[in-house]
Amino acid sequence: MKNYKESLESYINTILDESGINIKSKRRHNELIDLVRIFCYYAKKQFPKLALEKIGLFINRDHATVLHHIKSYKALCFSDSKFKAQAEYYITLFCAIDGYSRPEPNKEELQKLINLASEVTRGVWLEMIKETPLVKKALTIETSEIYQLEANE
Repeated sequence: MKNYKESLESYINTILDESGINIKSKRRHNELIDLVRIFCYYAKKQFPKLALEKIGLFINRDHATVLHHIKSYKALCFSDSKFKAQAEYYITLFCAIDGYSRPEPNKEELQKLINLASEVTRGVWLEMIKETPLVKKALTIETSEIYQLEANE
C-alpha cells in the first residue's frame, strides 16, 4: 500500500479529474465543500492514526475544519440522498486507488451500528424500519409469496 501522502494526493487528483474542482481551493461553494467533506471523511477512515492537522495540510485547512467536515459528512449521508450518492461514488473510486472494492458499503455501515447498539436499541430500530413504506411493501410481497408457495403445495 502507498504511504498516506501518496494516497491523499491520489484522492485529491481523482476529485480534480472527475469534477474539475480543486479541493485545495479556499473558495466556499457547495460543490467544493461537499467534496472536501468526502475527502476528509475517507482520509480519516483510511488512516485513523493520522492527525487531523496532517489531513488539513493537504487541503489548506486546519484540524478543526477537518473535524467539522467529518461530522457533517455523517449527518449529510443520513439526510441528503444526492450527497450520499456522490460520496459513495468517490469513496468507491478511492477504494479502487487503495486496491480494493466495496461491494456492500451499506452492509459495512449497518454492521458498525448494530455492533454499537444494545439489544433494546436494535429492537427499537427494527420496529422503526418495519414501519417505513418501502420495507412494509417488501414484507407484504414476501408474505404473499410465502402464501402462494403454500397454496401451490
